[in-house]
Amino acid sequence: MKITNDHILADFNQIQGSKSSQDGCSFSEMLTQLVAEKIPQSEAAEPVIEIQSSTLEGDTGLSPVWFKLNGLLDSLEAYGQALGNPDKTLKDFEPLLRSMELQAEQLEENLNEIKDPQLVQLGQETLTAVRVESLKYWRGDYIT
Repeated sequence: MKITNDHILADFNQIQGSKSSQDGCSFSEMLTQLVAEKIPQSEAAEPVIEIQSSTLEGDTGLSPVWFKLNGLLDSLEAYGQALGNPDKTLKDFEPLLRSMELQAEQLEENLNEIKDPQLVQLGQETLTAVRVESLKYWRGDYIT
């Protein structure tokens, strides 16, 4: 399938035609005008309501094990992003991997404290993913 810019060009030409009466119009003004023309006010989204999240210091009602699991998931995501970065070397992965392994050990020790079976399953799957990545790294699967 070939992607064409016909719609964008048509919108741009429409704005350019209306711009002749508004010389000096900035891009943001043109964009606002185009959006206002495309979305009627009755269909416009409701304004965003800001919700304050609870802090780790406050009483969140969540188990400390949940925060360990969340931290391990964040580390696993950062590791995955580092793997996709061509500027990173294998030496750059080692500290992150060692940190993940330590977090995984701590989580595994406390995993039985979680009462929710779905959260336990997520914890086990995360531990398995960390173990697999650790084995792949130490076995040398990423050496090319």
